[in-house]
Amino acid sequence: MPGYTFDLKRIFLGDLPLIFLGEVVFRTVILYLFALAMMRLAGKRSAAQLTPVDVLIIVALGSSVGDPMFYADVPLLHGMVVIAVVIALRHIGVLLSDRFDRVRLWVEGGPLRLIADGRLDLEGLGRARLEHADVFEIVREKGYRQLGQIERTYIEADGQVSVFPYPREDVRPGLGVEPPWDLRAPDTIGSEQVIKDEGCYACRRCGHVAEGRSGTSLGKCEVCQGRNWIAAYRG
Repeated sequence: MPGYTFDLKRIFLGDLPLIFLGEVVFRTVILYLFALAMMRLAGKRSAAQLTPVDVLIIVALGSSVGDPMFYADVPLLHGMVVIAVVIALRHIGVLLSDRFDRVRLWVEGGPLRLIADGRLDLEGLGRARLEHADVFEIVREKGYRQLGQIERTYIEADGQVSVFPYPREDVRPGLGVEPPWDLRAPDTIGSEQVIKDEGCYACRRCGHVAEGRSGTSLGKCEVCQGRNWIAAYRG
């Protein structure tokens, strides 16, 4: 259409009269105040944690608040009804979750264990869809150098991570979490390879630590059947 492409008036103002901008301002103020009031009624819990339910609320509210602000054919009342229903559903979900544990676990999920007794919980990693490198990064951010310092680690429903370390006197050798490019990576020892030095060796797959004797092989990991070992870190 001649004169339509790159028409700056159409791009910036659209096909509606200029006075419609005043209506956009009015719509924005009304929906902003209404959405703010609904969020206050929902309580602080909605804003304090970012669970999967909260992500869904953000997506739903983003459309229901934004569209009526500047689309002339979307009535304000429609957006206000959607906002009220979404917040009401969230409030009902909170009440049911507080009363019934099964509802809470189904709606928000529960904590998943990532580390247990100084080694990786491979089942928990799979359910959380995390890789080894993800857990190592989390552990490093918490100030730990190896898994033997940690008794339990959980990832909570809101994505936060809780780490419960061993007391200093109970720290054991474990799989190191330093990036391999930062320190010289220890040599990998195969399950059938004869070891030269006695000491503790950590499974590269789960972090299980086994005692190695000179002149013998370590075999497969008794926890995860892993075939590769490295010298365990101490301290």
